[in-house]
Amino acid sequence: MNNNSEEIEGSHLGGAMPPYNLDDLSTKIRDISKLVTNFSKDPTEGEDTNEMFLGSLLGLLDKTNEQLSFYLEDLRQNKCIESFKVSSKRNKKDDKDFWKFVDMLFEEIKHLEVYQTLKDKVGRFRALLAEVEKAMRNCDPIVFEKYYHNSKRGFDKAEVVNDFNWELYKNLPITDKKLCVMQAKAVIKAIKSGIFSFDDEVSKDEVLAVRPELETNLVPSNFKITEEFEEAYAIFRRCADKRGIMLVLNYKRYGKYLVDHKKKLNDDYFKAIFELDTRLHLINQEMENRYPELVNTPVEQPAVNQPEVKEELFHFIHPEIEDEEAWKIHRAIKRVVAYQGLPEICQYLKQLADNKKIMLPQIAERMYSELVRLGMYDGDGYSLRNFRNFYKR
Repeated sequence: MNNNSEEIEGSHLGGAMPPYNLDDLSTKIRDISKLVTNFSKDPTEGEDTNEMFLGSLLGLLDKTNEQLSFYLEDLRQNKCIESFKVSSKRNKKDDKDFWKFVDMLFEEIKHLEVYQTLKDKVGRFRALLAEVEKAMRNCDPIVFEKYYHNSKRGFDKAEVVNDFNWELYKNLPITDKKLCVMQAKAVIKAIKSGIFSFDDEVSKDEVLAVRPELETNLVPSNFKITEEFEEAYAIFRRCADKRGIMLVLNYKRYGKYLVDHKKKLNDDYFKAIFELDTRLHLINQEMENRYPELVNTPVEQPAVNQPEVKEELFHFIHPEIEDEEAWKIHRAIKRVVAYQGLPEICQYLKQLADNKKIMLPQIAERMYSELVRLGMYDGDGYSLRNFRNFYKR
């Protein structure tokens, strides 16, 4: 299976092909990083060499910004999803280094005529990356499901189907218990492949919640359940729901897991991911054929003993607004701050205030803090100082 070609083909979920290629766009972003880093570590000498370098960087920024703009629009319409190495924020070591080198570059060329042009294009680059990050955080989870199924298109399931049919034959007569054993073996094989080793650290509550599922006679007698295996199983259960005796993959969460960690996943991992899906689907079909009532059995989540985190309503809702409408306003403001610039955000707030939907605090900093809490970017171009320029205008 050639995962790279499938990744690009599966990244766009619309009909027509987009005016960009995600592989090429990722390469351009890496090239910008290399150009800036190499120049800052070892500044070139001579006017001609500097001109060539700056010309290459400006041209690369133009092409990258154009493609990022198209990609951002697709993201906002839930057509595709992809993560890029260079972040708009200084929160990872590599990204901190990159933006540090950008500052060094600006310092080196601030006397040149091209300085302001370059600064504008880099500012646009950073702003677009920030918008992409916001769009990814706020995308409809259905995108992950679509992405997963598009990524799986190149997987040849014939071998898995053949193995499954032989396993059914060897276990005749088939019973619900035998199918549950086959299900447990499929999950154990997937976990042993290492595909559930990349997610966030699991809590003790998560492990305790799934432990009863492992302490059954369904697990092979010669298999030792280690602490590491329990944690990997808890990660698996983040991506799978239990419906009666069936384990059913939740493709929104399974797809998100693939997106979040695909840079760590090689072809063998992808094969194991798709094989587990195929095998569980075949087992579930057999279970449903024998027990049709399972189709309508409600989903059962592990009983994790932790408080439910509830979203906090926008702080400046007008007191006369009823709860249902208040939450609609809350969600609308979240969408606006995720996708729009400061002028559009402030204009929208003013309209809401004029219509007595919200109240505008006199102190701009209070509203600014609240919008950041709801997801507004607070980096370059979105500072409190800039916000004050548009607030209540």
